Amino acid sequence: MLTEIRKQIDAIDKEIADLFSKRMDLVKQVIAYKKENNLPILDQNRENQMILNNKANVKEEYQDYYIKLLITLMSVSKELQNELK
Repeated sequence: MLTEIRKQIDAIDKEIADLFSKRMDLVKQVIAYKKENNLPILDQNRENQMILNNKANVKEEYQDYYIKLLITLMSVSKELQNELK
C-alpha cells in the first residue's frame, strides 16, 4: 500500500517538475518584456492577486500551505528575473 502511494506521489512530482519548467520558461518571457518596457521585477499587486485567485483552487485545509508554495514560486521567479536582468 505505501509503495503504491509513493508511486503516485512520484508521478505527481514529475508533473510538478514539468509544470515548473514551463512556468520558468514563461518567467523568462516576462523578464524580457519588463526589460524592453523598463518595468520593475516586483509587482506586488500582481503577486497579491495571484494568491487570492489561486488559493481557491485547493481545498480549504491546504490553502495556507498552498500560499506558502506560491510565495516560494514567486520568490524563485524573481530570483531568475534578477539574474537575467
